[in-house]
Amino acid sequence: MNAMHNIWPGRTVRNRGLKGVSILLFLLLFTFPLLPPKVANILVMFWALFSVAAWLSEPSFPGRQILRNLVFVIPFLPYFLEWLISGGDPAIRFEMEKKLLLLCLPLILPFFLKISGFRSYRQALMVFTLSVISLLFITLIAMLAGGDFHHAFASDQPSWWLRTAFESRSQLHPTYASAFALAALCFMWAVRGSIGRTERILCLIGGFIIVLSLIVIAARISFVIALALFVLMLLRSGRPWWQRLLAGFVIAALLASSVWLIPPLRERFAEFSGLSAGGSGVENTITRRAVIMGCGLQVFADHWLCGTGSAASQGVLNGCYSASGMTYPPDQDFNAHNQYLTQGINYGTGALLLFLGMLVLWVMRCRRIPEALFFILIVLMVFTSESILERQHGVYFFTLITLLIWEAAGEGGRMSPDRAQAENSL
Repeated sequence: MNAMHNIWPGRTVRNRGLKGVSILLFLLLFTFPLLPPKVANILVMFWALFSVAAWLSEPSFPGRQILRNLVFVIPFLPYFLEWLISGGDPAIRFEMEKKLLLLCLPLILPFFLKISGFRSYRQALMVFTLSVISLLFITLIAMLAGGDFHHAFASDQPSWWLRTAFESRSQLHPTYASAFALAALCFMWAVRGSIGRTERILCLIGGFIIVLSLIVIAARISFVIALALFVLMLLRSGRPWWQRLLAGFVIAALLASSVWLIPPLRERFAEFSGLSAGGSGVENTITRRAVIMGCGLQVFADHWLCGTGSAASQGVLNGCYSASGMTYPPDQDFNAHNQYLTQGINYGTGALLLFLGMLVLWVMRCRRIPEALFFILIVLMVFTSESILERQHGVYFFTLITLLIWEAAGEGGRMSPDRAQAENSL
């Protein structure tokens, strides 16, 4: 042990520097909404390197934390095992690489926390929030300067124009952006009682940017999630029942009127008419979603025991889409658009149950943290509409914030703020 302690000359000063760099890099990880995927991956590697280097100077094995975090690794081990069994098949390796953060971060994070002393989970969430607001603001300005709003409202499909322009400018899937925006809005709400007047004004400005972006994106699931979040906030507000009921009616009226009065939202929700008409002769995003859901359920039912394998699942789904008469560009694939179904389609019922078990344990452990309540609701609901763990931005969103909250709910409330403050902040 002494030999290991003497690896680093001037150990105290050097170790302090390594800890500082590892904390800085960890906080920078939460700027992932702004970062190109390759840059984010390089940042993760440097953070892991500095964290392990700092740990080697004062080694203390966090065995209990690693065992506890295996709950996040086990549901995604089939991706790694399939790649090993395939002998390194490139298609399977690609699927496995998308899950590398889910496989590695739960094992590396305990070492970082053990050596760095990092405890301010809200600091990391605020870095994420500022990154999301910055991305949304930059994107809206670029759309305004590029004439995207003019082209959109001059067309008969303003929603399509705006969503396409938003994704092109931000390099972020619109539904993912809406989930990030809602999470950022909730994180600001959770700290509203512990910040000063200036910070509250900044939060209001950030909230306005987020709401405007949600209107531009016009993701239907984001409005459903927003309604659920409002209900949760009202239930936890502690106000008299009649005030909560009145606030609920006002919120519902505002959401309904916005859908009716704002063209992009009206266009998106009007597509439900195609579904109500039985889809006869009508193909839009709603009827297409119905086909995708039906095919996802059918493929899962056909392969419920062991799944199709991650690399083969898209081909099986495409065959079902073609048989159902759904048309789509030949260079564009549609996954199951449901994270629960995706897990079951890829590896069968056992993998799905492991995934659901992970989510149940996460909810049970973290539900007392106010930010966690909001984030859990957002994630569980967006999983019904998108397979967000099939894209890197979604993997970073889920893995980083989920594990941060998981550690914040650790034994003895090891990360600040303390539990009493967290529970009373709503």
